[in-house]
Amino acid sequence: MDQRDYDCFLVWLRHQLLDSKQPFYPYARRLRSDWQAVKHAFLLPYSHGVLEGPINRLKTIKRLMDGRAGFALLENRVLYRL
Repeated sequence: MDQRDYDCFLVWLRHQLLDSKQPFYPYARRLRSDWQAVKHAFLLPYSHGVLEGPINRLKTIKRLMDGRAGFALLENRVLYRL
């Protein structure tokens, strides 16, 4: 992303925040509450995408087990790819 995307986003955000009847008004308010993170997402080249795969794998294993096994089995399944 670049500065133009950020500028277009700012225009959209201001438009949404003008009137509480706008369709994305609540979403725009939440974005505004964490403004530094939103700004950095547009302007910095960093991403946490590298972590998404392992996190998704862990959550999938936890859902599959769903309380049917103890911590020891969960630990083994996470550490060793089955």
